[in-house]
Amino acid sequence: MREVLMMLNNYFNDMFISMVFFAALFVYVAVKYLSSRKDDAGGLLLHLYERMRTLFIATFVIATAGALLRIAEGSELREMAAKGFKDTLEVKYGLLLVILVLSLWIWICARRGIGRYRRDSKTA
Repeated sequence: MREVLMMLNNYFNDMFISMVFFAALFVYVAVKYLSSRKDDAGGLLLHLYERMRTLFIATFVIATAGALLRIAEGSELREMAAKGFKDTLEVKYGLLLVILVLSLWIWICARRGIGRYRRDSKTA
């Protein structure tokens, strides 16, 4: 049973890191597009940001916890190293870390855009 849970953690951790990236990217693109508009689209932007913030935070926390669990448990690392895939696994984890950090940076940029929009907009 433990092996099945770890396999599911490995699978879902990769999926949650992808969700973190796409949530951040989606909000960033929405902020860039809608903040340049002068109509009432700002209300949509703020509503979208509030909803996506919950998704981003939840998936970021789950992805981080899952990654820490993967590293602490370490069976995947031992198995892949025994099969000669240690370098491949290092590249995979390196890319996942870069994606997670990049997602956080994109989110911070989008959050700054929301702050500027709220400050400059008369409808926000």
